[in-house]
Amino acid sequence: MNNSGPARLLLNQLGSRRHWRGLRLRDKEGRRDVLETRVKFTLPNDTVLWRRVRTVGSFCSSLDPRVLVGLGAWDRVKMVRVHWPSGQAEEWSNLPVNRYSTLQEGASPSKK
Repeated sequence: MNNSGPARLLLNQLGSRRHWRGLRLRDKEGRRDVLETRVKFTLPNDTVLWRRVRTVGSFCSSLDPRVLVGLGAWDRVKMVRVHWPSGQAEEWSNLPVNRYSTLQEGASPSKK
């Protein structure tokens, strides 16, 4: 919506041609999004992509607290490493692509 202007609706009519991965990061109790958590996505060719959980937006708005990363032609993520604000770091592997998952602090099979 524009200030004092008409509402606009944008539609993506290209379809889903590339892969992506989305995460929701929750606290140890699974009740709250953990803002300022940093996430390192390692792709199969060892390219590293970083994302941060945040909700800052612009005037009278906020962002979705989930993190989203585009994978291009890659159909998997080699490793996801989550750096929690508490100082703990955890790793997940073999997460499916083209969907969102919820990861909870302290629930990783591999804590670092």
